Amino acid sequence: MDIRELAKVIDRTGDLAVYGSGGELHVAVTIANVNPHHGRVDYLVTPIAGYGERWVVSDSVTLHETETATAAVVGQVGPPTASAAVVGQIERAVR
Repeated sequence: MDIRELAKVIDRTGDLAVYGSGGELHVAVTIANVNPHHGRVDYLVTPIAGYGERWVVSDSVTLHETETATAAVVGQVGPPTASAAVVGQIERAVR
């Protein structure tokens, strides 16, 4: 992913897959930040219901494909946005 693609992920929603001895669990999350490093991308995720945040490998999150799906989960309409400060952080991390 290039800088612009990474920035577009911020504020999108998806399903985080959590695996354990009891089976598989999927949690609806919002991507709060991205961090590209060492050939992979990590997402800082927050649950849509509940509280907290955690960095996870991007491969463990299935992003919702459309704005409609995102709006249905989050209860808002409009394209995801990333602040200029966050885009600046991503650009610095990739350099």
